[in-house]
Amino acid sequence: MSPDRNPLVATFLDLPVGSPGGSVELFLDLYTGEKPLIPARAFMLAPTGPRPRTPAGLDLLSASGKCLEGPAFHRYVSHLRQALTAAINPSQIDVLHLQHLAFGATPALIRALPAHPRIALVHGTDLLFAEAHRDQLQILRATARAADAIVVPTGAMADHLLKLAPQTDRRKITHIPWGIPDRLLTDPPARTTHTSKSHLRLLYAGRLTAEKGVEALIRSVAPLQGVELSIAAPSA
Repeated sequence: MSPDRNPLVATFLDLPVGSPGGSVELFLDLYTGEKPLIPARAFMLAPTGPRPRTPAGLDLLSASGKCLEGPAFHRYVSHLRQALTAAINPSQIDVLHLQHLAFGATPALIRALPAHPRIALVHGTDLLFAEAHRDQLQILRATARAADAIVVPTGAMADHLLKLAPQTDRRKITHIPWGIPDRLLTDPPARTTHTSKSHLRLLYAGRLTAEKGVEALIRSVAPLQGVELSIAAPSA
């Protein structure tokens, strides 16, 4: 790295630009814009159809065949690697930020830039899909071995990762919390006493996807009196 510039990250989220989700919003907030928080060559997938307007600093890669397992998955990863190799000058990159432990972008980025240090970020979907798909489990284990550092948002995710990939070096795992800290879940503060009667208000924020357990939440809340559930979710 040149002493007169900040480290430049290479990172890739293999979702079509415009996809909903908290991980997408975090990705765009960190790596794109006129003054990104982290200087990066940031990539997402080009959607089918017209090319949309994109934030400054976001590049789009064209690669069809996105899937999760089998020979088609390995072909998809190969296509992503080729696209990254054509788009990136390795001498300009200082570190890789692997947005997931699983899926196609992570192995493609590692293979395109095999000599660079790697920081992996763990999401719940990595663990869920690794449990459900053999190829994703293999990618997760290989990424955990290859990463120089692994960032988890909760202690529970670290435990789950070590269950799926028990050979992972625990010393590489760093806990950087987001959302509600674990301590507030395991040792919540004392409830305040309200003098006036009011109902319990709950807020769910996120996509309405099966793995987030929204159906169980709604079924549990529906028969209760004095409980109001609000949902903030993308319209799609």
